[in-house]
Amino acid sequence: MVKTMKRSKIFRLSLVSLLMISLPLEILASSEQHKSYNISIVVHKSNTLHSLEYEQVVDLFMGKRVSSPQGDLLTPIDIESGEALRAQFYNELTGLTLARVNAYWSRLKFTGRARPPIKVATSDDVLNYISVNPNAIGYLPDYSVTDDLRVVYTIDEQ
Repeated sequence: MVKTMKRSKIFRLSLVSLLMISLPLEILASSEQHKSYNISIVVHKSNTLHSLEYEQVVDLFMGKRVSSPQGDLLTPIDIESGEALRAQFYNELTGLTLARVNAYWSRLKFTGRARPPIKVATSDDVLNYISVNPNAIGYLPDYSVTDDLRVVYTIDEQ
């Protein structure tokens, strides 16, 4: 009985030690993978928009602007909260955490001053949505951009 308890305790301690060692390595690996690409702001290739300035991108995705500089209506597409790409996008674009971005949109929706971007589940859904909605604008990792899209702004990795 005593031997079994000692073995069990040693096993638990070994398991905890292994987790403590591997978890920081996993976090480090995921953060390296997280920063290995730029984020491209994209529209359908048939869209008349060719480029945007930083402030215009911020205004579009934060509800302060609904049209291109040429006056064409644009529909921003956002990825659901669970995606790491969304956190990286808003952090690099605005310096805000997702919690702060969500709080921002809660206030704006409550007051009725703006509508948040349309949400889709994944970056593949962004591609699909833009392919059938030429006035949509979204963000993707640069390696996901296809020939059917036009990059109008790039957020360089930092």
